[in-house]
Amino acid sequence: MEILIVVGIFSVISAACYSAISQYINISEALESRTRMIQRLDRMFLLIDRDVRYAIPRSVRSDVDTLESSFVSLNNDGLPGEVVRVTSAYPGFNESGMVSVYRIAWQIDGNQIFRNVWGHLDNERNIESVSSLQLDGVTDFSIEEYFWSDDYGLQASSQFVNESQNPSGVRITLLMEDGREYERIIDLADGS
Repeated sequence: MEILIVVGIFSVISAACYSAISQYINISEALESRTRMIQRLDRMFLLIDRDVRYAIPRSVRSDVDTLESSFVSLNNDGLPGEVVRVTSAYPGFNESGMVSVYRIAWQIDGNQIFRNVWGHLDNERNIESVSSLQLDGVTDFSIEEYFWSDDYGLQASSQFVNESQNPSGVRITLLMEDGREYERIIDLADGS
């Protein structure tokens, strides 16, 4: 009889522990998944931040007489779903200290965001870009410029219209499939 009581108590305790452990494992897996998504999101924001901070006014030759500014958005001649194209000069980390200049395009394709990098600025050579998936599960992705105006305050635009200078800042907006919205604002020191 005592053994039956001990087995009964052990069964009740085991069932309670199994439920608690199962719930802990489910919560742990959900947190790990969310943490990985936030890490990918932070990495993407960091890359966009670097791309726009190192943007330079060096124009890209598209044709013999056509020049492209350092920021181009919603380019009809660009990639399908292209959101913005930037000419960026990254500082060199080699002995010579040379600067590496790249064309970089951010693109949304379906529910995925890609970063495309060309190692050559001019289009005459028809060099293919190196494309890398940055984030998935996205329903909307936009990058907008803004300028400060003494008359009107902060002026935002979805188009990078001022080709003669870099913007005062950039606003990145993401809408995810789960309904979450993320926004990051990057102030640029050399914009006016």
